[in-house]
Amino acid sequence: MRGPTAEGPPKLPLRTEACSCRSVDLPSGCHREDFTLRSYDLDWSGRVSLRAIGGFLQEAARVHAELVGAGITKLEEQNLSWALHRMKIDIVEEPGLKETVSVLTWASDSDRLYAYRDFELCGQTGHVYVRATSGWVLFDIFERKARKLLEAFSGIQIPDRPRALTFSRKKPPELEKADLQRPFRVRMGDI
Repeated sequence: MRGPTAEGPPKLPLRTEACSCRSVDLPSGCHREDFTLRSYDLDWSGRVSLRAIGGFLQEAARVHAELVGAGITKLEEQNLSWALHRMKIDIVEEPGLKETVSVLTWASDSDRLYAYRDFELCGQTGHVYVRATSGWVLFDIFERKARKLLEAFSGIQIPDRPRALTFSRKKPPELEKADLQRPFRVRMGDI
């Protein structure tokens, strides 16, 4: 979602200062990945695409999960994988072409079935462009069923820092009436 959310103010404190992406010493439990925006990361109007932002966040999450022993490489040995259940993105401002941005990511919370991860996408001066949060489910690849979070993940450090963004853990309300509706054929590249 671009700009303020329709859900009103979040219940947990948000970071208001510049993010620590550019800091030499990252906060413990956090991970940083740098990306340079290319022409293919922009849409037809020259704005960074949501697909590109999502790709940056997902790649930073993948690398961090591998580093802490909760990545796909280790999980595949147990016939497990992660599935993105939910994500909320707040685009505060958009970076431009050729700009190098950093994604700071960290494990932010967990419960019986979900692991939560937060993100900040920042410019070289530490200016926050994007804040996001995501909920992930661990599932069995062959049985196609969700699994409880493994005891092995209990040692993953959750930094003592405010959430980047929050969302209600309740199921979103059913859509009563769509303002716009059009068919979309899902392609293999969309999966």
